[in-house]
Amino acid sequence: MNNDLSRYERVWIGLAEVIQRPRAGVLLDRNLAYVNVLAFAHGADVYRREATRALNTLGFDLLSIVDAESLTSRMERSGLSAPVLALAEQVLLTGSPQFGTFHTWTSEE
Repeated sequence: MNNDLSRYERVWIGLAEVIQRPRAGVLLDRNLAYVNVLAFAHGADVYRREATRALNTLGFDLLSIVDAESLTSRMERSGLSAPVLALAEQVLLTGSPQFGTFHTWTSEE
């Protein structure tokens, strides 16, 4: 894997809070989750649209995104794990948004 920062300039990352739509079944008996979403973008607005679209195809509604920034900015501030870098490589190879692990819990709703 090439760790040249310039390769990741157009890849964005953020932590999405999502709710699973009824009968989507992706999260089994859980309905809320946090997940890192990586996608191609030229800025925060484009990133949010791409993340929303990709999550929608999986049966999720986006509640919020925090810490959305270019992957190069994230890498300059802190290190990234090998799994996140592997997701970034998939974004570069496929052009499609990629998701980290969905961290779930059951809501009171």
